[in-house]
Amino acid sequence: MKKTTVSTGRRWILAGLMAPCLALLSSAHASILLSESFEDPDVSGKSTTDPAGWVTTGHASSQGLIDVDSGDFTTPHGSQALQSYTSLGAGNWSHSTTTASILNASLTADLEYSLTFNVAAVQGRPLAAYRAELLAIDGLGTETLLTSVVANNDGSSDMSDVGSLSFIPNASHAGLLGQRVAVRLGMDYQYDIHGA
Repeated sequence: MKKTTVSTGRRWILAGLMAPCLALLSSAHASILLSESFEDPDVSGKSTTDPAGWVTTGHASSQGLIDVDSGDFTTPHGSQALQSYTSLGAGNWSHSTTTASILNASLTADLEYSLTFNVAAVQGRPLAAYRAELLAIDGLGTETLLTSVVANNDGSSDMSDVGSLSFIPNASHAGLLGQRVAVRLGMDYQYDIHGA
């Protein structure tokens, strides 16, 4: 089996922050499909600027790039992160999704897609309730959720908490093979059940 890693650089702040990495993994080798550290474009403080190659949906005033100079987090992984804030309720979900300009890999049978990322809570918040997803997107833009993880970070604001998920397409995914793989990151819309 071949393994692929989708690596999103490793920073993501949700009510806090995040950064991801996606890889294709195989017993023979691993390929990095995406390694994102949210350093482009360069911002100062908090911004509503989308990271290059990502599109943001949701709470526009609290979603975008954030720099360590904001004082909201620290990180050994560069100086910026993706910030996400969501009001309670699925209809309010704020998230950012990769575009084909930075992740244009096609879903392939029997490859393992592995996503790892770092998460931090905004300083002063008890937790960051996050949702990370792998998607298949067809030529018309129709999205199919492949897998997701919903969890809290460890309460730290230093990007030391690591989250991950993986997916291996099998015969039941035959209709999705060849579709574009995408990563979506955001603050979970059911964060009240997590205590964040």
